[in-house]
Amino acid sequence: MSWVEDGQLRAGRMPNCLAKVRIDRLGWEKRDGGPYRDKHGNAMIRVIYQDAQKREVGDMVPISDKASWKLAQILNASGADLKRMDENNVSIHKFKDREFAEKQLVGRELKILVQWDAASGYAAVYPQEPDAQEFEGEPAPAARDATAARQQNAATAPTSADADIEEDDIPF
Repeated sequence: MSWVEDGQLRAGRMPNCLAKVRIDRLGWEKRDGGPYRDKHGNAMIRVIYQDAQKREVGDMVPISDKASWKLAQILNASGADLKRMDENNVSIHKFKDREFAEKQLVGRELKILVQWDAASGYAAVYPQEPDAQEFEGEPAPAARDATAARQQNAATAPTSADADIEEDDIPF
């Protein structure tokens, strides 16, 4: 991590809020150099979101068929054409390819709900609909309820076999 970016001090972490963000970068390895893995051994990507004030929050995204809903939510909230991805047989496993994942994710803009857990020190990050109202501080009950409903009804990302994708088919 750099303490200074473009001659300016880096801003801190994002507070509890619903904000428009940009996917700034992806992380692939733990501090010890090993890859991120979930408790089942599946690959994971650390998605780093940044708001207009350069405040950041990270979220771990599993790359597995069972947890494909999480990546699907991010892609859907940022305007990806999930139907086209499905038609091109792009499975979640294609995102294990760093070059492909970075091309598809870095730079995407979306709204997220950030809720910090004081006990664990970690944030829960929930992609939101584009028309969601932005705020800072504790989320209103309606925002929490809408997020919970979206979590339960999350779309499933394509799970068909990986296919060779032509350069002009990217990004989706």
